[in-house]
Amino acid sequence: MRHRSRPQSVCGVLLLLLLCAGCAFSTRPGASKVASSREAAARSISRAPPLYFGLEVEQPAGDPAHAEIPWVQVEGRVGTAELLESDVVIALDLSSSAHFPSGLDLDEDGVVGELAGVVRSSNQEAPPSIPPRHWTTDVDDTIVEMQLAAARAIVLGLAQRRNRIGLLTYMTRGRVRTEVGEPDATLAALGRLRVPGAWTGTNISSALRRARGMLEDAPELPGFPRQRAVLLFTDGRPTHPKDDFLGRVIAVNTAAELAQNDIDLYVFSYGDLGVPQAEFLLELAGSAEGRLYRVGSPARLLQDLPPVDLTPTWLRIENATTTAKARGVEARPDGHFSAFVPLVPGSNRIRVLAELGNGKLQRWVGHVEYAPDAADPDVARAATLRVEQEIEAR
Repeated sequence: MRHRSRPQSVCGVLLLLLLCAGCAFSTRPGASKVASSREAAARSISRAPPLYFGLEVEQPAGDPAHAEIPWVQVEGRVGTAELLESDVVIALDLSSSAHFPSGLDLDEDGVVGELAGVVRSSNQEAPPSIPPRHWTTDVDDTIVEMQLAAARAIVLGLAQRRNRIGLLTYMTRGRVRTEVGEPDATLAALGRLRVPGAWTGTNISSALRRARGMLEDAPELPGFPRQRAVLLFTDGRPTHPKDDFLGRVIAVNTAAELAQNDIDLYVFSYGDLGVPQAEFLLELAGSAEGRLYRVGSPARLLQDLPPVDLTPTWLRIENATTTAKARGVEARPDGHFSAFVPLVPGSNRIRVLAELGNGKLQRWVGHVEYAPDAADPDVARAATLRVEQEIEAR
């Protein structure tokens, strides 16, 4: 099991890319809240986004490392931000209630879909005998369509941040559409997705367990510990297992297990929520120390995407044995840095000092053994020339 330390304070942090209209959640004015919902809401709102400060040098590898030319390339990273180079599972709700109107003109045909008369007259409880396509006056404006539009926008944004993404759909059970991997596979799966027309229930706990399994099965990669997250799309109406009450209790307990296993939960609500659904979603997000977002317009999801800027405020790379400073130093906004350090024959003590976004100084020290006679002279000259040309280009 992988464990990540959660920072207690974060300076100038990035919020999640989903800074949409109406992102801050609120229930209806005057709605009563039980104590657990208030506490869950406080946890959801007050939690700082994950932003981990640290210094990791990926090259040179080994201590000591070995070089055959009078240069060594030093590469590393100084930190990671929320949903940057992370593993993410998007869970879409395809249950029957997701076929209700979203309240938006998603297909921009000038008609905002509404509940059909037969559903409206039955107190918004659609009879199982009536197919979902007959529940609204415009099937292109449903909550399902809104989720699909939002999912496509989210995947594109996460891809820019070099995340691995998996896709899960759920009704009474979860179904894996793509394992955690390249975003292109998830985009393709969204394009192929066909929404079932049969009447089904909603099992949020099953979806969370399946999403957790997908994240735990994802191959580990070298480098910084990767943030793991579940993006749960829901209209807030769990009906399984057994009944509404039991479904909600088990879902809250399952969400709490995510936090215990270092998995972050982001809950995105769609549609017109009543007070019971709103209180449940607050408790669901809070139990996982997660966040709750009220999605307004999918088209706005990426408009306010803040830049990821982890550039160190101060960076020094040097050969401590000779006091020679690195050449061709590059420090990028995503926290990665690269430089070339000159070597002398024998043992060289390489040192990296970086002041990070939290104001603390981090230090790394490694050793490189340079043996001039270990390589073919012509090969060594060619390799040295390429390094010098790279330094000049930088």
